[in-house]
Amino acid sequence: MRMISKAPPWKKFYAMYFTCSESILADTTDKFARKGEN
Repeated sequence: MRMISKAPPWKKFYAMYFTCSESILADTTDKFARKGEN
């Protein structure tokens, strides 16, 4: 966590964006997987 706080603002923003997009992608994949099962 210290590395992130020491990082430049744009790096912090990129890390946040990447984490958010990753969780959204996982959520979408989960929804599609459940649709395929039904």
